[in-house]
Amino acid sequence: MTREPAGDGAGTPRPRFWERRLAGLAVAAIAVVVYAPTAFFGKIGLDDNWLWSDTSPLRSLDAHRLHDIFFNFSYRVRHPLGGEYLPVRDVLVALDMALWGHDASGPHITQLVLFGVLVFGLGTLLVRWKFPRPIAWGGVLLWAAHPLGVQSVAWISERKGILAALFVVAAGHAWARWRDRGRIAWLVATVLATVCAVWSKAPAMF
Repeated sequence: MTREPAGDGAGTPRPRFWERRLAGLAVAAIAVVVYAPTAFFGKIGLDDNWLWSDTSPLRSLDAHRLHDIFFNFSYRVRHPLGGEYLPVRDVLVALDMALWGHDASGPHITQLVLFGVLVFGLGTLLVRWKFPRPIAWGGVLLWAAHPLGVQSVAWISERKGILAALFVVAAGHAWARWRDRGRIAWLVATVLATVCAVWSKAPAMF
């Protein structure tokens, strides 16, 4: 006599953990818990002091500063901003500073939240691209917990990497929606997300 798999009472097998919708939230939560100690790091030696210092030009965000971030390419303006043209990174870092003030732990908390969203977004993107759910979520969990990723979470100056990855994932979702539904709005969203990815960290163009 064989035992029927547990189900809902109507003969339908109960889905395994990796096939449930909560699997993605569980994986994102595990990733955040793994890196939760970084919230107490404060400023670490590898952080770009100009970006997060008390005298950072991003401490004040007004119309003049926004103009400089997006449109002023002079050495006088670009050098205090790290010599890079990453306007999306700069604006979001400025907003982070406005939110947390001079609390050194605040940006790390933001980093953890963004990383959790990235993990969830990457897993759902793989599922949207028809990867089997156990492979998608299991692979993302291994990627998120791998020690090679600690720099991206612990180093708040790598906010640009987290943001670039988020926008790349967003572009993937938007492109998949355009492919499936054919609405031009999703194609426009794909282009905008791609631009934001490059304006967060230039290597995102690859």
